[in-house]
Amino acid sequence: MVEVPEVWKEILQSLHNGGIKGIIAGGCVRDFLLERPIKDIDVFVPVGCGFDTWLPVGASLVRKNDLSYAPFSDGMVKYTTTIEYKGNDVQIIEVDLEGFSAEKLMDRVDFTICQATYQLDEGVIISGSFLWDADLKEFRLVRADNEAQFDYSMKRFKRLTAEKYKGWKFFDGRDVRE
Repeated sequence: MVEVPEVWKEILQSLHNGGIKGIIAGGCVRDFLLERPIKDIDVFVPVGCGFDTWLPVGASLVRKNDLSYAPFSDGMVKYTTTIEYKGNDVQIIEVDLEGFSAEKLMDRVDFTICQATYQLDEGVIISGSFLWDADLKEFRLVRADNEAQFDYSMKRFKRLTAEKYKGWKFFDGRDVRE
């Protein structure tokens, strides 16, 4: 079993104490597993769950309703709130997703190298595509519902390959069937 940072466990345990299922997903899990610096922690929760009453002791609000996920056309992301906890920027992302689960979240990412999650009860979950892309050192795009989302994903790819994934390649896998 992969041993994740203690701060991840503390955040999710605090939410769990309030009956809220939180899932840490995406770039922070990817970066942790691939031993890269982690920019922030993305915690996904069901929309309207009242997470703000169950934040860890010592957490402080930085900003609310930062809609950084706006290019995604399906409207799954309703609100984002950034908190600071033990020196970490933590984005609490409220999503409207029927059957809220790690697998459903992994299906919603743009690059398969981001198909990685952590939950208290299940630990780290990664897709086979994550392992494939890590081995090939590539960002395989599998979701871009419109031009704005494609542009957003390409900006992320360029930023990430300039900073911490130098030499990694881009592959447009939207038309490839597994």
